[in-house]
This record gives sequence, C-alpha cells and structure tokens, in this order.
Amino acid sequence: MTTLSSGSATAVWPNEPVKIPKKSDLGNFNGVAIPSGFIPAGKKAGQIEIYNLETDPVSGPWNIASLDSIDYSYHYAIWKDIDGDGLNDCLCARFHTDVMATYGELVWFKNPGGLSADGTGFTAWEQNVLITGGPDVFISIEDMMGLDGKTYEVLVTSELWTGRVMLYYVEKATGAWANPVNIRSTIVDPAVGTPFEAKFYDLNLDGKLEIVSSSTDSSIRTGGSLWLYEQTGCSLTGLKMKSSQDWSPMATSQMATE
Repeated sequence: MTTLSSGSATAVWPNEPVKIPKKSDLGNFNGVAIPSGFIPAGKKAGQIEIYNLETDPVSGPWNIASLDSIDYSYHYAIWKDIDGDGLNDCLCARFHTDVMATYGELVWFKNPGGLSADGTGFTAWEQNVLITGGPDVFISIEDMMGLDGKTYEVLVTSELWTGRVMLYYVEKATGAWANPVNIRSTIVDPAVGTPFEAKFYDLNLDGKLEIVSSSTDSSIRTGGSLWLYEQTGCSLTGLKMKSSQDWSPMATSQMATE
C-alpha cells in the first residue's frame, strides 16, 4: 500500500480518487487527484490535491483549489476541456455549509497551461462557477443523441442538499460548457430523499442510458435505497424534456443496515 502523504498538508476528509490523464497539457505524468472535505466540524475545508505517482516517494500534494475563499467540500472531478483552448480543465461539484447557509455549485477550474511533473502550475487555478444551488457531490457526464439529430453532453447529478436527481446539458460544441447561458436542465426525480451518487449505465443493453442513484430517506428506517431510472417515451426528444415524467423509476432496492 502506498501512503500518498502525511502531515498538515493532507486532505482532512478524502473522497473518491480520480485518475489524471497522462497528457502533455496535464504535466505528462501518471497522477491522481484527491477531492476532499465533508460536513463534520473540522472536516469542511476540502481541497483538490494532485499527486505524481511516478516519483519515489510519491510527490505532492498540490492543491488546484487553493484560491477558495471559504470552505468547500469536493467529492469527484472530471478532466475536460471546458473553454475550448485545448487544455484539460477540472469540472466538479462542491458544497459549502455553515450555520448561515448551505448550497452547492457546479464549478470548473481553468488549466493555466505550463504544467509540469514537479508540480509547477498545479496551484491556484482560476475558478468559474456555472450553477449555484444545484450540483453538490457526484457528477457523471455522457454524450447523448437527440431526436433532432444533435449530440448533447449530458451531466447527471444527485443533489445532496436539494434532494433531486437532475440532468444538466449543453449542445455538444467547443467551449459550450464555459458559458452558463448554454446550460439547460431537467428534473429526473424532484424528491428522492437524500441522494449521494448518480451515474449513467446502459444496464439492459438497449442502446439507451439508464440512471442509477443511491439515496437515504428519513422515512426508511431500514437503510437506504438504490434507484434505477429509465427513459420512457421521449427517447430524450432532442433533450427538450418537459418534466420528470420523461424518466421513470424502473426499480428500487432498499438496503438494510444492521
């Protein structure tokens, strides 16, 4: 087992590790990003820490979210060129919580260029908020074809603080995500309980993506639920969906706790 780091610079609440593509615009090394932070006191100051796994010992961490002015929790990250400059940026959801306010954000961190395997450039990335009051923990993104013949990039998220499973999407084009005006949304489930993770899968191999989401609910004393949503009727209808009726719960399984 490899211990990534020790001491005061480590994550206070590590979440899901995300592999960094070995590409020249990301320093050209095998690395991992560790999003961190959560709700408990003393654990709210999350980071997105970068480690180089090719050195011995492992080098890092370098925090691309070091410009945070308040505490945020980060759970997952997607490496994607958001603004069309040819460089992979970092897209993620995050949330802030305190006695005054709790809210989620979809945010992207701009790759400044000039990155290297020694950590150069992997701190203080420019932050750009796309959505406030929505995505907050996990996100997953896939391409989908609409009946209008256009391809859309569709992000599914289960929102911890709103209790919704949501889709956010743009028509696939260079730099489309960088402009919040381009982003549309639809509700898959307005009240699933307290959701935590949602992902796309083609479970029945029919060529249409289903959504799988996990959640807990205070009314379910035996534990949590795993929800499966299938597309019904609309076949995404050009992704101009009217309501959550375009997706329906296909099955649910309650998971007991001991």
